[in-house]
Amino acid sequence: MDHGAAAKRLAIAVTKSGIQGSVHVLDVTTTVASTKGAKPQVTTMTADLSTNDAAEAIKGSDGSVTELIRTGNLAYIRSTAGVLTNALALTPAVAKANAGKWIVISSTDGPFQTITQALSISSEVSPYLPTKASATFGKARKLKGTSVSVLPISGQYDSTGMSNPITAAVATFINVKSGLIQGGTIVTGSKGSAERKYAIFTNWGKAIHITAPSSAITYATLYKA
Repeated sequence: MDHGAAAKRLAIAVTKSGIQGSVHVLDVTTTVASTKGAKPQVTTMTADLSTNDAAEAIKGSDGSVTELIRTGNLAYIRSTAGVLTNALALTPAVAKANAGKWIVISSTDGPFQTITQALSISSEVSPYLPTKASATFGKARKLKGTSVSVLPISGQYDSTGMSNPITAAVATFINVKSGLIQGGTIVTGSKGSAERKYAIFTNWGKAIHITAPSSAITYATLYKA
């Protein structure tokens, strides 16, 4: 297996995709517990991402919704109390009182970097890239549900830098015609559950238009509450 050639082709696709500056993402995660009768849990994320502006919505099987927006040096979040407690380090009482409300975070606030990093193109693409040492070419085929021809490059999940590394099979799908990353899959399995993720990347390089909420609560006032 020529891992070097596959890794080189993958690197070219990553570079070419990255310089486009913007992308639309659909990312779906399905988790199935081994418990008898347990229903699959599905989380669907859609996002429009660019260098300076981005918007993302995450919807869970339980009906929960988390929305994130970045416009320049400001980030916005609207979510459940649990997410606000974990993401913004708010007290449970403050998080509960502000669940479902837009909160604005400035570039000098602690959570800003974490939120904006989550809204970056690299953070969405990189999980779907196999390690260089494991990268292997697959046979060109149509991407499921589309008429787009893609070249799969599969391998092992890159756990570099993770405190709790995971073992997973990863595949990146490169658009044969454009050379851009078109999608990817991640499949993990353990004694307790199995998880499958897939992503579709479209509209590379197309302008996105993000509108900030007309009103929002200032994070600094909540953090001090």
